Amino acid sequence: MFKGLFKTIIWSCLLVFLVSPAWAADNSAEKEIWKVYTDPNNVQQIDFDSAGNAWLATSGGAVRISPDGKWQTYTTQDGLLSNEIQALTIDQSGSVWCATNKGISRRTSEGKWERYTEQNGLKWIENYGIKAAQDGTVYALSAKGINVWRNNEWTFVNKKNSNLPGDWWVYRCSMDVGPSGNLYLLESNRIWRMTPDGTWEKWLVHQDYFPSRKMLVDEEENIWLLDYFQVMKITPDQQIIQVTIPDLEQGHSSEMLMDICQDTGGNLWAVSTKSIYMLSQGKWARQDYPEKLQNQVAQVIKIDENKNIWLAAFRKDTGLSTGITASINDQWINYRQYNGPIGRSSGVAVDDKGNVWFDGGGLRLNIRQPDGQWKYRELGGNGVTVLTSDHRGNIWAGVESNWVGWSDEWGGFQVPPHAWGMGVSLFTQDGFRKDFYEELGGEDVSAIAPGPAGKIWFAVNHRSETIDPLHIALRRADGTWKQIPYLDESMGYPYPVIQTMAAEPQGNLWLGTNKGLRLRKPDGSYQVINLPGQKEPQDILSLSLDQENNLWIAARQVTPDWNYVGLGVFKRFPDGRWEQFGTEKGLVSNYVNCIFLDRDGNKWFGTNKGVTEQKIDGTFVTYTVSDGLGGDNVTGIAQDLQGKYWFVADTGISCLTRSPESAHSNN
Repeated sequence: MFKGLFKTIIWSCLLVFLVSPAWAADNSAEKEIWKVYTDPNNVQQIDFDSAGNAWLATSGGAVRISPDGKWQTYTTQDGLLSNEIQALTIDQSGSVWCATNKGISRRTSEGKWERYTEQNGLKWIENYGIKAAQDGTVYALSAKGINVWRNNEWTFVNKKNSNLPGDWWVYRCSMDVGPSGNLYLLESNRIWRMTPDGTWEKWLVHQDYFPSRKMLVDEEENIWLLDYFQVMKITPDQQIIQVTIPDLEQGHSSEMLMDICQDTGGNLWAVSTKSIYMLSQGKWARQDYPEKLQNQVAQVIKIDENKNIWLAAFRKDTGLSTGITASINDQWINYRQYNGPIGRSSGVAVDDKGNVWFDGGGLRLNIRQPDGQWKYRELGGNGVTVLTSDHRGNIWAGVESNWVGWSDEWGGFQVPPHAWGMGVSLFTQDGFRKDFYEELGGEDVSAIAPGPAGKIWFAVNHRSETIDPLHIALRRADGTWKQIPYLDESMGYPYPVIQTMAAEPQGNLWLGTNKGLRLRKPDGSYQVINLPGQKEPQDILSLSLDQENNLWIAARQVTPDWNYVGLGVFKRFPDGRWEQFGTEKGLVSNYVNCIFLDRDGNKWFGTNKGVTEQKIDGTFVTYTVSDGLGGDNVTGIAQDLQGKYWFVADTGISCLTRSPESAHSNN
């Protein structure tokens, strides 16, 4: 008896030992796995560290290109506050400082990322420029003043504690730091200087405006100023010298200067829309763009310690950035991300084969296939107003055109007449694309709603001839079209713009406009539906219908000074009852951009501060950048056929793979 009891005790202890939390397999990583996708080809700035790595400030994160050509992108998943890098600088210790729209991120020489926001010293989080001095001081330019890192702490310089003329103008300035540690700021016809001890002075006032495209302080403390057609040199004793580039093509914008830099030998380099220039011993040498830059415009130039030329460029026809083109040992090489999204996305849709579609910049759509590869489909225009899938799994895209291409004569992107809309495009899985314009009776499609019996509704907000007529276009299942009037005198001018739609199985069509909510009944009549507790018509941002035919509404209020205040989420039951909730119930923010209902009945709310899920049991779960989102301002949500969730934010696309049980809750 005791022998059997002893065996039982031994086996019980062994079982507890094997399955105890300290020894059991950790499945937490299987519950929530995040992946962020960005476009790091849009390069704002280039710098080099002491190991010969090139660092790029991009709109898709910070990029490091090693001397052997390996490309590594750092995003919010690695520790950045935001993937939108406005500028970067490298200090004497090898730390990489990244100025973002959410604060400043620092990668130490040991590879550790640190974040600086208002919670740990910054006075203003959105910074537009950043420079490191030789003594380790770091200056970050913001809209309200200058954040200064010195002796391992942040201080703030603005009008209140210095003789700066004002705070608002600071972000508009060009900035650089000289070898003596002086900080120079260019503001219209004045140059301000701050010495290392923090003393500000109005260093130079010019009778005319200074060239303001770029400021560079060289090793001799000369200041070089660049504009589209001229270079100005200001010596330390304040002599102003106009520098002529003899081979620069003159004429009406036929060739424009884009950027300047200095190499380690003290030579000045400049890049134009057509050529590369070097100033050495008082003489300019010119070379044409390499063949790899055909039909492109270089906007950034930097020279590494081996005299290799690094250029960041964009395409003339689309404006899409193309990464880096560098002359490495006299051989031109392209560095760019090829397998990933292109441009910025704001919408997402899933087709019947499990491909996830995203809008992006330029002439194409981004498509992420189930095997993890990215492909692209050409657009009939240069942008997308709305993206959705129909009952057959086909993709519909409202198409716009913001430009037709770069003009050397005009010196910028040409905007064609009626550029803001080009109809709608249908994409099928057999590679077919059909563009519709005449069938719509207009060009600007702002909302698309698949309906019952294969119908698809389109909101058309104006035609080419006039901006006044508004109507709805209906495409029936047999492919025929019908245009339905929408205007009535009660709407007033300016007429409301339909921003979102939702179609009920019974035939009702809900219209969310910038002047409130309307219901189109099957008999063709319209009814204004007022949101509860709201005196004025609200700006409706998103509509969604659940399986019980409840209508979910995201709205915001426009204040008298044209600011927007989020109103949270409204739920309208079929019997006309209402519910409203916001941050007090679990939303991360009352400013809701989009609403998505997944296949399990969970509701997802994309806000300006992250995404919140309302589970079937009523509990709320919130995800932000710190959890894995590519950006906090979420504008699109979808679920693919594999059950993964896709989130589109202002600074990246993110994917969430998780188990049915949430890992954390707000409640």
